[in-house]
Amino acid sequence: MKNLVIVYAVILLVLLPVASALGCQQQPTPPPAAETAEEHNERGIALAEKGQYEQAILEFNKAIRLNPQYAPAYNNRGILYADLGESERAIEDFDEAIRLDPQYAGAYNNRGSTYVDIGEFERAIEDYDEAIRRNPQDAASYIGRAAAYTFLYMDEEAQQDIDRAVELGFPPDILQRDIERLKEQR
Repeated sequence: MKNLVIVYAVILLVLLPVASALGCQQQPTPPPAAETAEEHNERGIALAEKGQYEQAILEFNKAIRLNPQYAPAYNNRGILYADLGESERAIEDFDEAIRLDPQYAGAYNNRGSTYVDIGEFERAIEDYDEAIRRNPQDAASYIGRAAAYTFLYMDEEAQQDIDRAVELGFPPDILQRDIERLKEQR
């Protein structure tokens, strides 16, 4: 019996390292690969939130390749292009998101923001108007339109949008401070 225990111990000492080397040891399970456009879009958003824009754009590209009709991927990629200063590419993506989903208020809002960034305030106002028609409860579109109005010296209209954004819950002190800064820049 003692010899059997020794043989068993030797087998364990010899076979365990060999089994481990052959991959018989349980490995941690890697996260599942994204397989749908929606999953790639979500990964892109997560990467963008970490400031990993180039990797995020790659995920949005994968989402678009999997489903060329998936408007949110174009919108989200457009946001990143705008943040990277690639306004023309951003507008192209927002255009495509709107073409695919004409009711997509967020894409109108984001294209409006890009137009403000490049100084096309009238076009920005048109987009903010469309965003507000589709989602009148979104304070961001009122704030964006107020900024565009401010640059065009349309202070009464800007104030109306500021008041509406405050009604929707945006902090008034921050908004007024930002509008005053815009007035100094015009």
